[in-house]
Amino acid sequence: MRLMVQAPGRANSSSPSPPHPPVLLMGEHLSPITPVAALAVLLCVVSTQRART
Repeated sequence: MRLMVQAPGRANSSSPSPPHPPVLLMGEHLSPITPVAALAVLLCVVSTQRART
């Protein structure tokens, strides 16, 4: 059984709500280079994991 909860102040509508911005804790401000750095870290992790096997 599913229980549907509606946010307060929102009417039932068939149109989807706009996407929410990412939640940042404690007022953080990320630079535009952040996704590139995250990808570089992931590539390093993948390469070291492959080297171990």
